[in-house]
Order: sequence, then structure tokens, then C-alpha cells
Amino acid sequence: MLLVVATTCGESERNILRAIDECGEFELSVARIKVPVEQTPQSLVERAYRALDSRVFGGRRDDSSAVVSEVDASELPALATGLGVCAVVDLTGTLRSDPGYRSIPLLALWFEGGAASQLAEAVRHRLGTHHGTVQVSVTAQSSGPAHTLFSGTCFIDHRSLARSVGLVARKVPMVLQAALARHGRPDELSTAPREPPPPMLSPLVLIRRLAASILHRLLRRDQWGMLVYRDQPRARLHQPWATVMPDASAFWADPFLVPHAGGVGLFFEELPFVSGKGRISFVAIDGDGRPGQPVVVLDKPWHLSYPFQFEWHGRRYMIPESSANETVDLYECTEFPQHWRFVRTLIEGRRLADATIVNWQGRLWMFSAHGHPGASNYDELHIYSADDLQGPWQPHALNPVKIDAGSARPAGAMWVENGRIVRPTQDCRNRYGDGVAFQEVLVLDDGRFEERPLDRLAPRGTSAGAAVHTFNEMTEFTVIDAAGSVWRRW
Repeated sequence: MLLVVATTCGESERNILRAIDECGEFELSVARIKVPVEQTPQSLVERAYRALDSRVFGGRRDDSSAVVSEVDASELPALATGLGVCAVVDLTGTLRSDPGYRSIPLLALWFEGGAASQLAEAVRHRLGTHHGTVQVSVTAQSSGPAHTLFSGTCFIDHRSLARSVGLVARKVPMVLQAALARHGRPDELSTAPREPPPPMLSPLVLIRRLAASILHRLLRRDQWGMLVYRDQPRARLHQPWATVMPDASAFWADPFLVPHAGGVGLFFEELPFVSGKGRISFVAIDGDGRPGQPVVVLDKPWHLSYPFQFEWHGRRYMIPESSANETVDLYECTEFPQHWRFVRTLIEGRRLADATIVNWQGRLWMFSAHGHPGASNYDELHIYSADDLQGPWQPHALNPVKIDAGSARPAGAMWVENGRIVRPTQDCRNRYGDGVAFQEVLVLDDGRFEERPLDRLAPRGTSAGAAVHTFNEMTEFTVIDAAGSVWRRW
């Protein structure tokens, strides 16, 4: 059980409490204390923007079902001890260590260095800014200086303040889980200084952007296709060897390369707009770069995408994303490329996206994005490991190992270069598909994980168009997906 300490239970705190209450990770009890809260006056235009934004993008407004106790701050240690909680979480930024807590961790949650109760203002300052994300951190309060247990950067939807506050709040349960996994470890997290945000955008600018976004969604949509390059370095992908584009009725994305009949083949996600549900298809490309007719190879009642390919003991396997079904499922190819046999579910009960496996130092490691219902899965990385492809798969001791909108979610198959794993990841700081960031894994074992950035592939540095979020290589071939904006056909 968590004891969460709040102030007035304003909108930001209610979002956080509801997220913790509904995630299923923790039992929740809430204590409310009296703390002076400084309210920043809002202009008439700012209030109008927030009201409009909340009307368009705002979600549920019901409160958490947790019992709320009105107490004095001095009574909190006794309350925490009596409830037998695993931790006390301070949203007010005012609590300090007290001998009465005994061995109960006292954690403080911060957004952009300010108290969690001011979440909405932290998001507002980053909304619409270049590479704008919201920093979240958890410190362990002690008799000495507080030390940071965990820090990350959360994805926000730059179209909307209300939606972004909800997305960040929904990330809190996993942030707390990450902090508790690190509590009591001797190594303290060192965090790079956070650059101050640029001047906050005026509400008039945000209102214009909101209107433009609504109009764009009514009239246009993103359409993804695939580009194959030959003998071109990943930093300069300018002249495609093959262009594989759908007609206006669908998009094609998440391509994975395989050898095929003197050319190459692509397994990819095909999503017909009429159904809004993805399925896995295959297209062959001959030696002259001419694509054939795509064929559907796997279709389920739930959404499928990201058909990760893996060879194990001489057999070809596929792990398509099926987070909508809350499973990570393994399929074996029985007749290439069209026939696949379901082998088993590797992990269930988790909304894991884009599971990607690498064989490293005699063990299999699965990297996957995660997001609770209502939370983004663009910014949260979980790792699992196993001795055999069919499992059992064990979660990493530090899951989530990383929360970072710029480099958490997998973007393609990993490879080993100069004795280290290189990991393509999705950069979602500005938007979904903002680019591919390549990470070099420095440390990976059952209890540790560390990586650093290598370089980045941006859409403007390629022939990709407006967006790119998948990168795969095979011998001299490279494939990416690319998005452009097209008119809707009603």
C-alpha cells in the first residue's frame, strides 16, 4: 500500500491519485494536509484556452475511490506505520524525514523541479516547445540532503494541455515503481542539468494551434509507406532503391527485411483505414527494386503491428506487437512467407509494444515499450530476459529501466557493433515519428542497465517526408518507414 500525501486535491493531484488507484500496481490511501498553495493568476485568454482545450481533449473528471484522511503533517508517521504502507509519497514538496517513519521510505515526486501538485503548470511551460517533454523525478527524503532515485522525461501531446496532464499523470505509477526498485541501492542517480524551458507560448498561439489541429484531423491524415535503400550509410539515406507505398485506403509501416529470391522481402504492418486495425503482410522486392503484390500473412481479431523477425536454432520466428490483447505472442514460420504457427504466449497481462529480442552474451534479452491504459507507450522501456526463446521470460530488476520520450521505445532490430549492442529507438519528443535515435548499450545484466546516445536519423535528413519511426538493416539493404500528410477521402 502507498500513502500519498496531497494538499487541496486540485485537478493535478486528482489526476495523479486516479492514475495510481486504477493502475493495479498499488493499493492506495490518501492523506490531506494543509499547505499554503500559491496560485498563479491567469489571464482571461489563458482561462479561455484552458476551458476550450479541456472541452475538446479533457477526459474523465471523477475522483479516485481511495479513502482520504484529513491530518496534520505531524500525524503522518503514525498514520503510515498504522496502515503498514510500503512507502509514503509526498505530492506537496514539503515533507522531510522523521524518525517516526522508521524504515518506511519517504519519497517526494517532482515535475520540472516543482511539487507534483503543480503538474499542470509544469506541463504548460513545456507545451508546444521544441523537443518539449516533462521531467519527472523521485527523491528519497532523509535527515541529510535528499537524493534522486529515478528521473525521466515524459511524452506530452503538444496539441493539448489537458491531454498532456493526463498522460503524465498516468505515468506516475511506473515512475514510483522504478523509484522503489532503486531504493536502498548504494548507487545514487546522477542527472544532467535540465535546460530551462524557452518562454511559455501565449494562449493565443495555443488556441490557433488547437484550431489548426482540429481542422487537420478533419481534412487530412498521416499515410505511412516504406523506403528501401541499397549501399547507403544510415546517416545519408537520400535515394531509395525501392519505394513501397499503399493506395489511399491504408498505411504500411514497421517494415522488417528478410532475404528473398535474389532480392529482399518485407514483413510489415498493413492498416486499412476502414477497419483501423492492423494486420501483418509481406511483399517481395525483386533484384531490380520492383515490389510485388503484398499478401496478408497474419490477421487476428486484435490489432497487430511491428512484425519482429528472429532466427533461433535454424528456424524463423515472428513476434508481432499485440499490446491491444495484452500479450507478447510467438509464431513460427512453417511455410515461407505466408504460413505461421502460433507457438505460445511469452508474456501476458501487460500492454507491451514493439518487443525486440537480441542474443547477448549467451542470454536472450527482450526490450519493449509499455503503457498502462490511458498512458503513453512512447516513453517507457521494460526489459525481460530468458535462456530460451520460449521462456520463461523474467522481468528486469529495475523495470521500468527507462522513461524517456526521446529514446525508450524500440524502432527496429538491434545489432552488436564493436562489442556493444546498438539499439534503434523512437524519438517521440515533438511527435510520434519525430525520428530514430540510435543508442549504445553500455551495461546490461540482471540488475543493471545503462545506455548512451550514438546518433539520430531525422526525417528531414532523408527522403522520408514528415516522419520516420522504424529502421532495419540486412547486408547492404536498409529499410525505413515514412509518413506524409494526405487528404482524407470521405
